[in-house]
Amino acid sequence: MTQIRCNEIATLEFQAAREYALPFREVEFSVCFTNSDGASVQVPGFWDGGSTWKARFAYPQEGKFAYVTTCSQATDAGLHERTGTLSVAGQGARHALATEGPLTVSADRRRFAHVSQKPFAWLGDTWWMGLTRRLPLDGFQELIADRVEKGFSVIQIIAGLYPDMPWHDPRGEGEGGYPWDEHFNSINPAYFQAMDQRIFLLAEAGLVPCIVGFWGYFMDFAGPEVLKLHWQNLIARYAALPVAWCVAGEGLMPYYLDGSQIEDMAAWERERRAAWSEMARWIRAQDGFQRPITIHPTQFGRRQVDDPTALDFEMLQTGHSGFPALTSTIDMLAESLPAAPTMPVIISEVDYEGILESSGPEIQRFLYWSSTLSGSAGFTYGANGLWQVNGAETPYGASPHGMAWGGPSWREASHLPGSHQIGLAKQLLDEYRWWTLRAAPEKLSQHASPANRIGPYSAVLDDDTRLVFIPAPSILTTRRDGLQLLDLAPGSRYAAFYFNPKTGERIQAEAFAPDDQGRHALPSPPVIQDWAYIAAPVPA
Repeated sequence: MTQIRCNEIATLEFQAAREYALPFREVEFSVCFTNSDGASVQVPGFWDGGSTWKARFAYPQEGKFAYVTTCSQATDAGLHERTGTLSVAGQGARHALATEGPLTVSADRRRFAHVSQKPFAWLGDTWWMGLTRRLPLDGFQELIADRVEKGFSVIQIIAGLYPDMPWHDPRGEGEGGYPWDEHFNSINPAYFQAMDQRIFLLAEAGLVPCIVGFWGYFMDFAGPEVLKLHWQNLIARYAALPVAWCVAGEGLMPYYLDGSQIEDMAAWERERRAAWSEMARWIRAQDGFQRPITIHPTQFGRRQVDDPTALDFEMLQTGHSGFPALTSTIDMLAESLPAAPTMPVIISEVDYEGILESSGPEIQRFLYWSSTLSGSAGFTYGANGLWQVNGAETPYGASPHGMAWGGPSWREASHLPGSHQIGLAKQLLDEYRWWTLRAAPEKLSQHASPANRIGPYSAVLDDDTRLVFIPAPSILTTRRDGLQLLDLAPGSRYAAFYFNPKTGERIQAEAFAPDDQGRHALPSPPVIQDWAYIAAPVPA
């Protein structure tokens, strides 16, 4: 009997009794796990080269399971109707993904949680091409250690079918070559064996792999049936892990050089939206573990599909233009949050640090704080040089439009200050019941508005703790008339401090009681720069 702990991965191996010319195409293989209560989980198996087939299983609760295999080649005694037992007992204690279980959507459909319903804080990083040879395995491990230390919880990564290059471009090779042969006849198991190692390293470190199946224009390069087979392989290999699925990247973007050749763009987009909805529903039907599904957009995730109910959460891509993208980010977030159906909304791509010779740490701070205090369920950072994986001696080079994005090497990009500073912000929020946070513009005078997004932001927790972010450009303008907390509880007292979002330093402010109208004027911060101000009620 195979034995594993709760949320630990069991990999079962089977040997085909026959030879197949194209095993990936000719054989469908799955395993059904059933516990003593009759609950069952059906998981697809995957071809791992030669005559080897595997299946992976994990479960968040203790129990004993019997399993039986099913193979489309019913006469193959090595794959069909093989049986066995598996026991799940005991808890891992490495990190919350091990103790509390994989990622899911919270009961109120606004945030993320573990399967235990313990809240999960999404702070992502963008390693789009993190499976390529340009990032060696020890470098991948170096990045993991850095992001874990800073408090990141998610890594967005693409499963080999990349943006910003044509198919079979040498820059897309992984440690095991390409994921498919050039004509999409079969997957290359060696590629995915190398991918396994990296995806498992992320999960073992407590980082959720948000796996993007491919960039959207592979619908034209490969076609929907190949892309379903690609997803079938990904689901079989990784659904037992604490992953999130991203159907495609930039689903409504043609290949860079082809857009002008589309005669009726509106019709093309309608067809593509229908295709992505179908793909999302197909992924859900294949995945016995029901990992959360999204799609990476050109703007709004829910507008990449014609059926938003096919998605579990929404990604926004809000621009790379530096300061102008600050306004568009909050505008798009405000538009998405009340839309139906209700789902968590994350800022999944905006203003990579250093891109277009701009978007430094002050931009990253503003984006994280303003979106978090405005109701986003998460934020994904990115750094120019890291998303493409620039090597120190092997820069990525030109994109299909003929120019290079430039940027430092992946290692230099990983140490840009913005990633450290938004990590400090998340670590501060982790000290509070951040999952009860509610945007509260009505509780702060001179709050940022649709007419001026570059202003202070306010949110409140369920115990009436107030969180205010004051970007440097608004320090002097709000000081003129006094920046005030509003609607404070009469007769209460609050302890307060300023938090330096660049260094993590805390500067105690005087405790205060609100005036008879429930107001309190914030004291002036010591320096004109970005600040966060936190005021928490003092128990009577």
